[in-house]
Parts: sequence; structure tokens; C-alpha cells
Amino acid sequence: MGLISGVFMGMVFGIALMAGWKQMMRYRSTKRIAKAVDIKLLGSLNRDDLKKICGDNFPEWISFPAFEQRGLKRSYGLLCFSTYLSRIK
Repeated sequence: MGLISGVFMGMVFGIALMAGWKQMMRYRSTKRIAKAVDIKLLGSLNRDDLKKICGDNFPEWISFPAFEQRGLKRSYGLLCFSTYLSRIK
């Protein structure tokens, strides 16, 4: 009797573990996709939009050519966006 109940409990535990893993992977996937979309949108912002989002924190000394400025704006936009999200919570 102990063997049968042990096998049954092992199967239940294994199925529960696989279901939990599947749910966690689905959650991570949706978060990763949402983050990629946010980064894509932040990369398309122009200088004036970043000034509106960051307010007084946006440095005026950023004056790189357009192809270099895009990466800097994206990283600075992510920093301002994460700061903004931390204030909301």
C-alpha cells in the first residue's frame, strides 16, 4: 500500500511541479515581451519627449550626433522611466 501511495504522490508532485514551471515561464515571457516593447518605444522618443518625461533631470549637455544620441537617449530614457515607476509604487 505504501508503494502505491508513494508512486501516486510522486506523480501528483511531478505534475504540480511541471504546471508551476509552465506558469512561471509564461509569466517571464510576457514580462520580457513587455520590456522589449517599452525599450523599442523609448528608443523612438525624441529629445523633447524625454524632457517632458524626465523633467529637470534631463541634462542639457547631451549634444551628440543623431546616430550616437539614439543609444544615449534610450539608456537615459530607461533610467528616467524606471525612476518614474519606482515613484508610483
